[in-house]
Amino acid sequence: MRDADVSFHLEPIDAEGGVRITFFYDPDGTLLELVEGALQYHEVFDRDAVDEDWAAGVPDRPRLDHVAETVADLDRTLAYYGGLGWRHMAGIHQPSDPRGFEIAYVRSGDLVLEVFTFARAELLPARPLLDATGFLGIELDPAPEGASPL
Repeated sequence: MRDADVSFHLEPIDAEGGVRITFFYDPDGTLLELVEGALQYHEVFDRDAVDEDWAAGVPDRPRLDHVAETVADLDRTLAYYGGLGWRHMAGIHQPSDPRGFEIAYVRSGDLVLEVFTFARAELLPARPLLDATGFLGIELDPAPEGASPL
């Protein structure tokens, strides 16, 4: 990737859960993460879902299988996705992060959603960057209660 002049947002590091990660931007400006290794969760809530995730194995080439979002209310988010059939699979703690950063993992089919929460961080409202390059967003059906269109 360096030979192709890829600009890293985060140089490769060893991360919580026994994996090696790096972040970089694709040509359209979307932040992507590469993960090496099978994530070892700190908490497992649904062993079958974790086993399904691990059964996907190591691909011959990178694959998109996890998407991340940051939320203010984990319980509400888990209830919403649970109502859509997603399963609360597992969690990872970030003990060295002073913001109280935690990751919950929910699974549906072959897709895993990483749900980020921060117990001790100032949460600012996000504003859509409609003229930015890269991934803009997704629309859920049904939309969460109180959601407004972009």
